[in-house]
Amino acid sequence: MRVLSRLFFAVLASLTLATLAMAQELTEDQAVVRFMEQNPEVRALRHRVSEQRQQNRTRTLITNPTVVYTQENAAGARDDFLLFRQPLPITGRRGLLDTANREATASTEAATDYEIHQLQMGVRNAFASLLRAQRREQALGEALREIDETVRILAAREREGEGSRFDRLRGERELEERRATLAEEMITRTRAQSNLARLLGIAGSAELLVAIATADDEPSLPPVVQVVEQALASRADLRAGLSRLASVSAEQEAGRRLRFPEPLLTGGMKRTRVGGVSDAGYSFGVEVSIPLFNRGQTEAALAASTSNRLRADQNVLRLRIEREVRTAYRVATLTRQQVRAYVEGAGTSGEELARIARLAYEEGEQGILELIDAHRLALTTRLREVDLRARGRQAEIELNRVVGSEVFQ
Repeated sequence: MRVLSRLFFAVLASLTLATLAMAQELTEDQAVVRFMEQNPEVRALRHRVSEQRQQNRTRTLITNPTVVYTQENAAGARDDFLLFRQPLPITGRRGLLDTANREATASTEAATDYEIHQLQMGVRNAFASLLRAQRREQALGEALREIDETVRILAAREREGEGSRFDRLRGERELEERRATLAEEMITRTRAQSNLARLLGIAGSAELLVAIATADDEPSLPPVVQVVEQALASRADLRAGLSRLASVSAEQEAGRRLRFPEPLLTGGMKRTRVGGVSDAGYSFGVEVSIPLFNRGQTEAALAASTSNRLRADQNVLRLRIEREVRTAYRVATLTRQQVRAYVEGAGTSGEELARIARLAYEEGEQGILELIDAHRLALTTRLREVDLRARGRQAEIELNRVVGSEVFQ
């Protein structure tokens, strides 16, 4: 058993040292920057904006002129016409469509910003999960070394006749449980590394990723009313809806302009031959459609209906944003209080109990079960603090997500 224990720690130490030697360390902000630079989904979203902009341009291009050649021959007279035709956009409809296009592009840009921000919060959550797994693995590793030392002492006492076989076997059983728990946590850490590597677009070994924590200083949290105002001012999806509404309003006015026809100018040369005599001159004409059946009423009505729907959607979205922000704010506040209360209440009591239990066991005042229970309580305290701090960070990330920008100062 002692040989297996030493072998396990040797393998674990060698793997840890090898990983640290080649580790790719990243802070949370560095992970976000790398995500923005290398993630293919971000590039695809940005290309969508360019695509939307180019599609909109096709609607406002000036119509190309046309060239028409015709020939007429009747009663010995032959007429040749070479005419140019060009519509004149004089109603202002093209300018309104151009405004609608700009607002539609701005809406797409804002919607893209919102999606990218959501993805960024996903990266921060993935980073927090990896950091939590690393800290839990570290705590479990330290606890494993502590119980291994305890088992070593128990084995020595048994050989000297001062300890029992039961104590040693119970300690070794606890050691195996800790090894199994540590192995499970290593699997969790590996999955967290793989998830973060996928988001960062890293094709190499994900196990080399190491999350580096920054300062644990708790940033101040502004009043909830201020946070709600910040969300209503910064949420990109709300901004996208406003731009979409402005685009539809311009489309509605452009539809009304269909009541005013745009003239089609025609001009060119005419050549006439009668017998052996020929002459040339010019030809000019104006063609205007009569808005008898289609006066743009359908386009205007459709735009008006869409505008009403978008206004209602904006009101619903504003209410939903305020509800989400208040809920996330409350969760973040309660989580902070929970972390502070637990840390202040537990403190280092777990480690102190383990030390007291070991001294009591060595003096024969307590049994092995009490000693192991004290070690378990110390480990549980460490892991609970790690989990609570990770939960607090995730609550902060969720608040930033629903606000649409950084809240903490």
